Amino acid sequence: FTTTGRFSPNAFNVSPLVVYRVYPDGSEELVRGVDMIGTPLTTLSRIVAGDDRVAVFNGVCGAESGGVPVSAASPSILVSAVEVQKKDKSQDRPPLLPAPLPPVNRG
Repeated sequence: FTTTGRFSPNAFNVSPLVVYRVYPDGSEELVRGVDMIGTPLTTLSRIVAGDDRVAVFNGVCGAESGGVPVSAASPSILVSAVEVQKKDKSQDRPPLLPAPLPPVNRG
């Protein structure tokens, strides 16, 4: 969500479905239980690349007058750094046991 108001700073808090930490060598690490946060101006200044394809997002923007339905169209972007914070409480947990069926070989 994004919050705007006369007496509060412009900021955003996004609850992504999947987050990976990407290291300089290209390796990735799955990160659980975090939200992406920040200020729009800082995040926009960190864009290093963008996609040619555009995707549409439909959601709600929080404002003093209440939730306002919004739509946005944007390409995927790559940013050099993003601020994250630990979620208050996450209901998502990894499985306790492996799947009972063997993996399917699609080779």
